[in-house]
Amino acid sequence: MKLKKIITGLFLCAIAVIAAGGIYTNAASKKVTVYMESTVTTHSGEYIYVLTSIKKKNVASIEYKAGSIKKTADKYWKDAEDITFYTDDETGKTKAGFRVYENGTYSVRVTAKSGKKYVKRIKINNIEPCSDRSILDARIKEFSGPDKKGEYTITVDYYGLVTVEASKVLGRNLGDKVRIGDRGIAKIVEILGEDSDHEYTVQQTKVQATSCVVLIPDDPKSFYGIKSEDDDIYYSYNGYRFGLFMSYSGDVFVACQAYDEPEEYRDELYDKVYSNVKLKVNDKTVIRPAYTEWSKYGMKTVTLSVSEYLALRNNRELQEEKGIYVYEGVGVWIYESYDKKTGEFTDYVSEIVEIYTP
Repeated sequence: MKLKKIITGLFLCAIAVIAAGGIYTNAASKKVTVYMESTVTTHSGEYIYVLTSIKKKNVASIEYKAGSIKKTADKYWKDAEDITFYTDDETGKTKAGFRVYENGTYSVRVTAKSGKKYVKRIKINNIEPCSDRSILDARIKEFSGPDKKGEYTITVDYYGLVTVEASKVLGRNLGDKVRIGDRGIAKIVEILGEDSDHEYTVQQTKVQATSCVVLIPDDPKSFYGIKSEDDDIYYSYNGYRFGLFMSYSGDVFVACQAYDEPEEYRDELYDKVYSNVKLKVNDKTVIRPAYTEWSKYGMKTVTLSVSEYLALRNNRELQEEKGIYVYEGVGVWIYESYDKKTGEFTDYVSEIVEIYTP
């Protein structure tokens, strides 16, 4: 399936380096350092780096595993994950990294070709829970404020992918009809499979997991408001077609906009889920901009406070100076703060992550 996917950055920020203590059985602790690049609260997982003074040519493997492991013997490292290592250009040391998505202790083992093994551990506690709305693409319509507390109110619309449960599509035939959520009924007019060039040109009679399913709504007016992620075009004309493709998760088919040819169904379609939601932001809110200069920041994701972000808005000169660009209408993921005492999400925003759309 050749769906266009939005790629966001690595959500990393070079703010602080924290080395966690570990226990080594075969070597000095100075050989290996394990640290997370950012201590800022995050909701999308944390990236952990491993740095060792052992030259890359002398490293046999670098592994990690969830849990606090103190021993180097292989029996304690069953099911450990191997991670790719390389020579860091800045330090000349051997470096590796991996992402984790839950708080807890993680252990790293570096094995040298000489047979020596080094163990280090790190504890992660800056990953917060995510609300159901955080998985939706959002658009910030308005920034108001600040009020007497120095807090701003943002007005947000949320969009979700237009999808259909896989069980309702798989095995269907040409001419069958499928209900598309609350939008209504659509008729299957083509079922296309991929040819040797991975283009959808092979006519099929029954829907398979690898099929492009082309449909036309019975009532095009019921589909008014389906929005393409790229161009904000709204469709309402007779004969409007769209394609369904199996998602990577395998549980739903995703609706996509068509171009001129069947093989060009690419842009996922979104539908508005929530309108004009009011949320609070303040200088505890972390904003991660998507558009930063590679020459200044490379793969690192910059973090901004609300005041820093607002200073950049509508100030092109400052954006050029900082190498951080702010554009209106950019899609974002919004993560509400979680109250551990009540076990509920609040109307305060902990983190805003801009979605980079190449």
